[in-house]
Amino acid sequence: MKRDSLLVLWDVDLTLLDTHWTDKRAMAEAGRELIGRDFDIDGVDMAGTLDPNIWRDIAAANGVEDPDGLEGRYRAAYLARLKARETEHPVIHALPGARELVARLGRSDRVVQGVLSGNYPEIGHCKLTCAGIDKRLFVVYAWGTDGRERRELFPAAFERAAAFLGRPVDPGRVVIIGDTLRDVECAREFGCRMLAVATGRFSAAELEAAGADKAVTDLTETEGLASWIEGS
Repeated sequence: MKRDSLLVLWDVDLTLLDTHWTDKRAMAEAGRELIGRDFDIDGVDMAGTLDPNIWRDIAAANGVEDPDGLEGRYRAAYLARLKARETEHPVIHALPGARELVARLGRSDRVVQGVLSGNYPEIGHCKLTCAGIDKRLFVVYAWGTDGRERRELFPAAFERAAAFLGRPVDPGRVVIIGDTLRDVECAREFGCRMLAVATGRFSAAELEAAGADKAVTDLTETEGLASWIEGS
């Protein structure tokens, strides 16, 4: 890679792909499998939240004792239910332009791509595979198990990118691509450029007002977005 290479870190849910809530249904089924009764996930804020924190929140909402002790079993059940749902009725798919932009950036000798997501690692990998996104184009991963809050994933991503590049990462040479206000907030905190996409709960205007350097409705303008990223 060139000395002036860029690190591009992608969010997963509602940025690269849409699960159409099959993952949320798999969460509920996993909880029901663990506690043997209905398991309600409604009302839990999941936008930009880490999977371990989502588990603690939904466990508390359902009166689950010792959530930390049960988390391993929940993760296994969650993954099994997600895979079963996708086998029976596949709905996870890449969002418009996502695969094309990942592929376009993957052809650049100035760009290193990675994933920065609140998912459990096994869940995130499963979603990417189901969406048909080429994981070989990502060389850095930071997952929801790398910290207790989203901001703590950034140092983990930077450390792994530095190991790959053989030099420290300059946050000013990092572009974050995400769909939530938490993504924007963290990008600003760490001095990264932010490309926000309004394919989630928040509009382009809301994301721009929160401080995104660029906000778009989707990722279909492949060359224009690639040029903006590489020109950062």
